[in-house]
Amino acid sequence: MATNNEALPPKPGGSGGGEFEKRITAIEARLGVIEKTMVTAEVFQRELGTLRGEIGALRDEMRVEIGGVRVEIAKIPFELVKWLMALAGIAVAIATTVYNVWFR
Repeated sequence: MATNNEALPPKPGGSGGGEFEKRITAIEARLGVIEKTMVTAEVFQRELGTLRGEIGALRDEMRVEIGGVRVEIAKIPFELVKWLMALAGIAVAIATTVYNVWFR
């Protein structure tokens, strides 16, 4: 198959096929480009497998990150209760001090 860099040998027997020869040459050039860019089934399967592996690794990393976020979200109620108890303790201490100073 001829490509852009290769010249076709001249046809014997005259000059009657000029336009036809140009069209054939153009088609062969296009086929050459397609042939160079085609991917075989093995290469496609290998690249697809690599892509699936990368997607799987990304999915695993996302699961780890989401698990960490879930742990942090689960800690929020405990932290909230802890802070509310601390505030209640401070309020009780202030109220006790005010009571002792005011009423004694």
